[in-house]
Amino acid sequence: MGHLLRNIIIVVCLLSAPILAHYIADHTGVSLYTQTMFIRVGLNISLAVGLCLIIGFAGQFSIGHAGFMSVGAFAGGLFSMYAVTRIIAGVSPDFLDGAGIGSIAARSGLLLLTLLFGVIAAGIASIVIGLPALRLRGDYLAIATLGFGEITYNLLTIAIKDALGSNDTAFYLPAAVTFMKKSVNISSAWMLAVFSILIVRNMVNSTSGRALPAIREDELAASAVGIRNTRYKLIAFTVGSMLAGAAGVLEAHLNLQVNPANYRFDRSIEMVVPVVLGGSGSLTGTVLAAGLFTYMLERLREVPAGYQAYRQIVYAGVLVLFMILRPQGLLGRFELSDLWTRIARRKRSTSINPQAAMAMAHTITRPSADLKLQCENLTIRFGGLTAVSGFNLCIGPGEIVGLIGPNGAGKTTCFNMLTGVYRPTDGTIQLSGRSIAGIGPARINNLGIARTFQNIRLFSDLTVIDNVRIALHAHLKTGLPSAILRTGAFYAEEESTRAISLELLRIFDLHELAYEIASSLPYGDQRRLEIARALATRPRVLCLDEPAAGMNPAEKHELMNLIRRIRDQFHLAVLLIEHDMKVVMGVCERIIVLDHGETIAQGKPEDIRKDPRVIEAYLGEAAVA
Repeated sequence: MGHLLRNIIIVVCLLSAPILAHYIADHTGVSLYTQTMFIRVGLNISLAVGLCLIIGFAGQFSIGHAGFMSVGAFAGGLFSMYAVTRIIAGVSPDFLDGAGIGSIAARSGLLLLTLLFGVIAAGIASIVIGLPALRLRGDYLAIATLGFGEITYNLLTIAIKDALGSNDTAFYLPAAVTFMKKSVNISSAWMLAVFSILIVRNMVNSTSGRALPAIREDELAASAVGIRNTRYKLIAFTVGSMLAGAAGVLEAHLNLQVNPANYRFDRSIEMVVPVVLGGSGSLTGTVLAAGLFTYMLERLREVPAGYQAYRQIVYAGVLVLFMILRPQGLLGRFELSDLWTRIARRKRSTSINPQAAMAMAHTITRPSADLKLQCENLTIRFGGLTAVSGFNLCIGPGEIVGLIGPNGAGKTTCFNMLTGVYRPTDGTIQLSGRSIAGIGPARINNLGIARTFQNIRLFSDLTVIDNVRIALHAHLKTGLPSAILRTGAFYAEEESTRAISLELLRIFDLHELAYEIASSLPYGDQRRLEIARALATRPRVLCLDEPAAGMNPAEKHELMNLIRRIRDQFHLAVLLIEHDMKVVMGVCERIIVLDHGETIAQGKPEDIRKDPRVIEAYLGEAAVA
């Protein structure tokens, strides 16, 4: 009930603050220039925050963001021209243009309707563009979004010319909605900025929202813990684009026109600059950079007419100098909230009630008596090269099976087929009778197969506990809407995921390092953290790819005990790739041996140890002789 009351108070404040601010602004002597500059600061903060969600947190480099702003501006302008004028047909213009509370409330309500229409239009455009474009990465995505921006410019230019029947490319709002310009003031612009900050902050500071930085860090590792990358990238892209659409609506009504020339490539670059200058992935840095950047641009416009040619040189020079001196951005990935985190960390407990912890740990298991991972005649070819041929496997609950062979034998390729990274050329893969061949890493993980990687693939810039919490996201009952609204159910589930994550870390003796950055851990701890993260996805089959690599003898002995304990406590089937024969022989109950992609032996460890084909594969024919 407390969370609900708090949210109601926030909503009331957000809705009433603009009305009060309008009233105060109408009765003060703030200069028009100052008001306009602060309005633009607020709008640019909203734009930068939305783009920070896309670029900084989700890691998707978009340089066509001005296109979504133009869609919002154009849609909002059309709504004002037709719908709003019909709504106010019977209302006195003097009343709407007045300075009273009632007049301000009426204008704010009409502006809110217009904003809603522009936001929906920008959201639809982002989905249409994002569905195909977000399957691309890096430079390809940047080029695709750049193309969208140019297409939007040309389409809007043609539409305006056809509608006006002239060569004028600007779409001017009619005099009937001039009164709405009064509603676009400092308060409305900054309320949008605050609203944008809250949405993005609440998204990324949640178990569901942490999927976005996970995708930014490593898309393959993100999909391996059950994150559907395209879905989350599309959500970030849509939310950021909708915020741009809202800013476009306000700007159109501030200028009383929609000019497509104002939303071309250079405007998109202006939106990207604060995200980079502030520190990609820092919401606080982005807000500060957006404010400073906008202020600098406004001040440079005051340069005397004879020196305007030097304005862009000064502007570009400042940016170049800043990036040379501070390449990580103003704040890097530091947030204002990190100050409190660092202060509170000393008091933050990493312990939970032992009985509750064990109960929570059991919730991540999915025991199944009929579990069986089975593949038959599994084969994959890359062009003319057959990497794996006729691979067969059957593993059930509680078994520990080893997969060994010389370097290049095809072991990791088998893992990649079992976990959806590769689609097999021939053969079948079934989990409890269901075919899973080639259905994608995220879906396979959701069905119950988890893995680690030969080369550790942690989310290195995130904390230890966040690495584990991210892996729990697919099993949450609440999602991003609940995270944005900060409902009571959200807080309850956040505490539950924290408790489960800490219990898993305790099992691996990592709970005291829960709030350290993952990349700062020693190599052995990173290996254990990767296994803990895999367990958090609630697997029924755990695939470990060379977990003992780089460990000393003592650590390897601990690892063997840990694998047995995991099998017994979580009732898992474990499939293990390992080069260290002491580990393989000491922990595995059955062993399959690959050489040049073909199975040359399988059986119990004592049989494999004596098999001449295995000895020959590892030592060579001469050594056997």
